[in-house]
Amino acid sequence: MGFASMKDMLAGKGGRAAVNRQLSSAFVVQIANSALQDLLPKRPGRRDAVIASYVKNIMTINVISGAVSQFVKQNEHKILEKVAMKAPEYQVSQFRYRIVSKYKL
Repeated sequence: MGFASMKDMLAGKGGRAAVNRQLSSAFVVQIANSALQDLLPKRPGRRDAVIASYVKNIMTINVISGAVSQFVKQNEHKILEKVAMKAPEYQVSQFRYRIVSKYKL
């Protein structure tokens, strides 16, 4: 049994569209994560927040505490600026915050 081609696995335009959306979301998350990590204090081996997802113009950010959430909320405009500069075709209309265990970041 041989390997199936990516074209066969996607099975038509619907599959390709879904993959394109996922790749676009991953691209926006990568840009936003870069901006977020630039904002946060540098601490070796520690991550206080991470962009979890970008779906339907809503960016979800996982944070370890309410204080970190408040800090990021005050600096949302810096994340938006970087996304707008590097990927102007993508808009972020809302941020959502989830407080999670530090082990899930």
